[in-house]
Formats: sequence, structure tokens, C-alpha cells
Amino acid sequence: GSTKGSDSICSSRSSCLTLDDMSEDEKADDAAAEPPTMSTSNAGLTGSTAGNSLAALPEEMVSLSQSQLVTLRRIFDGESLFFTGSAGTGKSHVLQTLRSIVAREGKTDQVAFTAPTGIAACNIGGQTVHSWAGIGLGKEDVAVLSAKVRRGAARLAWAKTRLLIIDEISMLSPILFSKLEELARRVRGDRAVFGGLQVVMCGDFFQLPPVGEGSFCFQTEAWQRLLGSPLQADGGGFSLLSCSFRQRDPTFLRMLNELRWGLVSDRTVRCLHAKVRQFESGNAPTALDDARRHQEPTKIFSTNYEVDLVNAQALQRLKGPDVKLEAATTGAKPNQDPFPLVPEVLKLRVGAQVMLTKNLDVRA
Repeated sequence: GSTKGSDSICSSRSSCLTLDDMSEDEKADDAAAEPPTMSTSNAGLTGSTAGNSLAALPEEMVSLSQSQLVTLRRIFDGESLFFTGSAGTGKSHVLQTLRSIVAREGKTDQVAFTAPTGIAACNIGGQTVHSWAGIGLGKEDVAVLSAKVRRGAARLAWAKTRLLIIDEISMLSPILFSKLEELARRVRGDRAVFGGLQVVMCGDFFQLPPVGEGSFCFQTEAWQRLLGSPLQADGGGFSLLSCSFRQRDPTFLRMLNELRWGLVSDRTVRCLHAKVRQFESGNAPTALDDARRHQEPTKIFSTNYEVDLVNAQALQRLKGPDVKLEAATTGAKPNQDPFPLVPEVLKLRVGAQVMLTKNLDVRA
């Protein structure tokens, strides 16, 4: 989420990954290469009335990259937009900064921070878009949903909100997105797109898609009425965060971007193959070597029940006694996390594969 540093990270030439299989010419090319980018629009910056707000940012927030600042300026200029970027470019930090400014100016009741799922909403300190809109699951047609909103408390939220933020927009059903746009016009009594609401969306369409859908929000007529075509040459209502705060090695960053775009070069394949662990046949393998030799790729399931079942079966195949690790919980309401990511008692055995759910050291 939070970012540290400046745009200088984007052009960092330091290297923390040794790629012995690359030629010196290839390494030099990587050092000069920029990650794949898309064109961005600076529309709305001229005559900005938001300059004073952004100039008064707390000192700890001056580390925002240029693309982050441009995005915030466009938001405070009243522009509806979609901003995106690969992992580590500070999308969450933009939302955190926006929340801080909104709170400082006493306008929290005018801005709704939402997301398609409960966990995503918790990550930004907001609520699900379903809850904010007062539509439940949103399965009904717009006429029924409109009547439901008018009878409920959500009608006040629709009336007071000036800026609607939807994080993890890639996970939102395009059908629901279209319903929300029409619902906004009906409930707010405004024929303008989204009933005159400013809508800011954040996410990465290269990541999680909506469940059970074969299309995305940006393919809907509602999206095009709000932001224009995603294929516009000038980017339309689009902003790209291009500076990576998470990776300082230009070679590794290039490899990640190639994998993200699905355009993997031969030299990236060679780099990855060079990192496959090899064990010398003449040496007796240690317990750790043996575990690595039999390491399995991570499997992804749709329910926690399936995950727990597969993990328990894999653990039982390992020899040796269980090692029990008890979680320590602190805070005002310990042991009341509605979305616990780890069990209170974790059972492991020597050789078990472990996945961290939180960075032990964000500087690593």
C-alpha cells in the first residue's frame, strides 16, 4: 500500500538480482529500458483549483511520484477517471492520500470509498459498493433496485455523495456497473451520466476478473459514456501510474512487465531457467534440499474449505511431529477479525511449504 521514495526509483540503475546468463549488451539495454507504458492525459490541470490543496500536503506525503500527483490533481479538478498501474506503483497510496486530504478538509460525507468485495473494501477503510448503494446483491432489474433505494437509508448516501470511488474495479461485474450507472440517474434525478456523480475507479484489469463474467466494465456503454473509449489515442479518462516503488532492479522490473503483458522475451525465459535450483548428485541432500526438490506449485481454489483440505492432506504426507504455532492478536477487539487470513493455531511439519500473507520486511 504505502510507498516510499521518489520518481528517481523509476530510473534506478542499482541491481539486486544477478543474471549471469545475460550478456553485457543485454544488461546495458535493460538499464536504459523503460517499462511498457500507455499514453496518459493531463486534461484538467490547466487552471486547476486543486493546486492549493495538493501544495498543502503533509510533509510525509511529498514522496508521491509525478504520475500520482497528476492523478490526484485530476481528481480534485472534478474529473471522472480510471487510474491503474502494475503491482507496486502505489495505487492504494493514492487512495490513502485522497482519504487523508478529504478528512482534513472535512468532506468525508461527500466521498464514498467502495469496492466490489468485503476484503477489498476493508483494505481502503470503506464499504462494499453494494452496501453503499443499498442494493443488496443487485440481482434485480434497475426499476426494482431504484424502488428499494428510495425506501431505504441509502437514498441519503446517493444524495450527499459527490465523489464515488470504486477500488478493484476489475472485479466488478459489468452488468452491475451498468445497473449502477442507470440507477444513479434515476435516484439522483439527473440525466447526466452516473446522475452527475464524479466517479473515480482504481484497479488492474491484468489481475482479478469478475467472477463468472466473460467481459469487463470498460467494455460497457456506461463506461464509454463516462470516460470515453479505452482505445482513445489520448487515453480519455485514464491515468497510468508508471513508477514502481516495489522493485528497484530494472532487469527484474522488465521481466515482471513482460509477464504481466503476456509478451515474454527469450532472454527473460533464459533468466528464469537460470534460476532453477540444481542439486549435485554427489552430495547427500539436506532436509531443506529434499523439501525444495519436492516443492509443489501453489494451487488456487474458490473456497477456503478446499484450501484447508488440500493443505491438511499435504501436511499428513510429511514425516515427523506437528509443530504448533499460536497467533498473538493485539488491538481493541482481539480475535474479532471478520476476515482472518491465518488460523489462531497453525500446524506445520519440517518440509511444509509456507506462504506469507504479509511482508516481513517491506524494504526487502
